[in-house]
Amino acid sequence: MKHIIKKYTALNEPKELTDFKKKVAQSLKSKNLQSKQAEVWEKFKKPKEPKNTIKQLLIEEQGYICCYCQQRIDKGETTQIEHLVARAVDARKMFDYDNLLACCKGGESERQTDKTFPEYCGASKGNKTIEINPLQTDCESFFVYEVADITEDSLYIKIVGKTPEAQNTLDTLHLNCAYLQEQRGVLYSVFLLEAGEFISKEEATGLLAKIYAKTEGKFQVFCAMLKSILAEYTA
Repeated sequence: MKHIIKKYTALNEPKELTDFKKKVAQSLKSKNLQSKQAEVWEKFKKPKEPKNTIKQLLIEEQGYICCYCQQRIDKGETTQIEHLVARAVDARKMFDYDNLLACCKGGESERQTDKTFPEYCGASKGNKTIEINPLQTDCESFFVYEVADITEDSLYIKIVGKTPEAQNTLDTLHLNCAYLQEQRGVLYSVFLLEAGEFISKEEATGLLAKIYAKTEGKFQVFCAMLKSILAEYTA
């Protein structure tokens, strides 16, 4: 999990979002909002409404990586707006910018052809609320990355939570499913080959700065994992 720095806040939200909230102000004040939250959210998704604009803003501030798994995302149909506190839990937060993130669809397209493909990220979280989230400034400190398994063809990297709350978060998001472990392992292997058996502290520091800087607006996928690896060299 990588810390996400918001460009906008609840006190300084995008104008498109403010304007839309004015349109649906009566609905948001309704005593029946909780039971009608899905209906109100559908209005947000209509043509000429700001859903796609807001989604693009979220993607850009996250550097085009999923808020949970850190795989690459874009403005297409494989990306969705994620609510930290689900609409079904508290509809009053459904248009709070501080409650919105950009998330991959957690294997949804793959499950259309392979029913056994795992759910992860928002698809696994559903209406649950996670205990550690990417908006916490110290969120990265709760997790470490370890080799889970090595086979003839693949390397698997798992995430370990340092606290019960962190481990619960991993379990809720299903971030240690075999698919994500293998995808992290692929990048881990490539990184080790490029870095070589030994890199100096100075080289590791330079790589770390590069990994945590956006290139053409994008962060490196699985950058928190690579940061964890480089920490061994920069200590």
